[in-house]
Amino acid sequence: MKFILILICSSLFVACKCHKKIVEQNNMNNEEALLIGKVEMHSDSSDVIKIEDAKIVGNKLEIKVSYGGGCENHSFELIGSPNISKSLPPIRSIQLIHRANKDACKALIIKEMAFDISAFTYKKESGDAIYLQLDGWDAKLLYTYP
Repeated sequence: MKFILILICSSLFVACKCHKKIVEQNNMNNEEALLIGKVEMHSDSSDVIKIEDAKIVGNKLEIKVSYGGGCENHSFELIGSPNISKSLPPIRSIQLIHRANKDACKALIIKEMAFDISAFTYKKESGDAIYLQLDGWDAKLLYTYP
């Protein structure tokens, strides 16, 4: 019995460390950020954030967020699980990581961002479809690789 419990706990610990990370590059002004990057294995935690809107336009996931702050620079990353469900189309869980850099200010900040999500596709073939399940957003987002 102890062996089974240890095996289950070990499996959960290893599974929690496997995530893909998109490293951000800020290419736009303060009003709107275009975040593009490479995918690598990663695990992380996030500061509080509320997703106000999310939609896919081409190869980009456009997200409108709100959060408290105003005194420090905040950074954002989009990570996705390497695990994909066996449904048709498949489903990949993704999460927006917010780093507030210990910002103690309480102003309500609303920001719009766009992330290149082409790395989250299933096969990288034209017409390939996958649902992206964004943590904190109720609806699944259908992404079709161009």
